[in-house]
Amino acid sequence: MTAVVAALAGLTAAISPALGKPRVISYAGGTVTVDGVRGHETVVIKGKSKGKEAGMVAESVCDDRSGTYDELSGFFKKLKAAVKTGRAAAVVPLLRFPFRANGTALKMYADAAELTAHYDEVFTPSVLKRLTAAEAAIVYCSGGGGMLGDGVVWAHTDKGFTAADIVNL
Repeated sequence: MTAVVAALAGLTAAISPALGKPRVISYAGGTVTVDGVRGHETVVIKGKSKGKEAGMVAESVCDDRSGTYDELSGFFKKLKAAVKTGRAAAVVPLLRFPFRANGTALKMYADAAELTAHYDEVFTPSVLKRLTAAEAAIVYCSGGGGMLGDGVVWAHTDKGFTAADIVNL
C-alpha cells in the first residue's frame, strides 16, 4: 500500500507542473478563473455585488471541440470591435459558413455573399446592442462551442481558426 501511495504522489508531482496554476481574469462585474490544460479548461465565472464577490455565476469546460478560453475570449473581443465599426465587411470575415441565425424561424446562410446581402436582418439593432454590451471575458463553453453574453453569439475554434457559427436573434 505504501508503495502505491508513493507512486501516486510521484505521479501527481510530475503532472502538477504541466497543469500550471489557475488564472484569474478580472472584469468590471467580477472574475473568471481558468484552470486546466488545452482540451479541458474549467472556466468559473463569479460575479460581484456591492464590490464584493457574490459567488459562482456559471461553470463550464472548454474542450477540444470549442477551443481554449483564450482563443474564444480573444475572438469575442475582435468580433465586438468589428461590430462597433457598423460595417458588414468587418464582421463577415469573422463568421464560419454555413452560418445559422436562430429567431422565429431558423435561417442558414451558405456563404459570405448571402449573409452580406441579409446583414441587417441578422445583425439587428437588438443583436448589436446585446453583442456590444456583453463582456468578452465571460466565456461559457458547451456543446463544442463558446458563447458570448446571454448566448447572442456562439463560436468555436477549428484548426487554429476561431469564428462565429450562430447568432441568436
